[in-house]
Amino acid sequence: MSTNSSPEFERIPIIDYRWKYWLYAIVCWSLVLAGFLAIKAKERAWEFWMAEVVMLCFGTGLFYMLFSGRYVFIGRKGADFDAYMQKKYADLLNDTGDFTYTDDGFVFNGDGKQIEIKYSEINRISGHLEDMVSNDDDLVLRIEYGNNHFFEIDEELRGWLFLRQQLREQFHYDQSWQDVLLKSKLKEIEIWKRAD
Repeated sequence: MSTNSSPEFERIPIIDYRWKYWLYAIVCWSLVLAGFLAIKAKERAWEFWMAEVVMLCFGTGLFYMLFSGRYVFIGRKGADFDAYMQKKYADLLNDTGDFTYTDDGFVFNGDGKQIEIKYSEINRISGHLEDMVSNDDDLVLRIEYGNNHFFEIDEELRGWLFLRQQLREQFHYDQSWQDVLLKSKLKEIEIWKRAD
């Protein structure tokens, strides 16, 4: 299945199963109907009406998603899911984010500041895990350049994959550093260092 020519990828993808949305929508509308049939009109307080309106709106929204041509449901496995993930990864690989690139380096334009780094100024590249509140640690790339300057970028920033690809092409280091870092108990791993 070609991801470039398939019209379904121009629609809004929902990475879940359609049957779940049918079930949620039917349950919502059933609860609304049961509420009207089971409770006498004089016993209905404003909280009842609020609950009915919320459930009715939620169920209607789900039915809209099911019948609208704007959405495509992609299950969590199978050929459609694989094609979607390949396209998403390719888009991320080509996304430069807040970076612009030149033949001899790159410029980061973000958070109201501009940082220009030339490849010839880079002395060391390392990776480390930053402890987060959740169980998933954040992967951080640290670029040391010039006279004791450094620049850090984490995997949440747009352009992360493109920058990693550019650095790997420039410095020809082992691309398995991320797996080594994640599988080891090391807090930091040196990826590349300029020979003295």
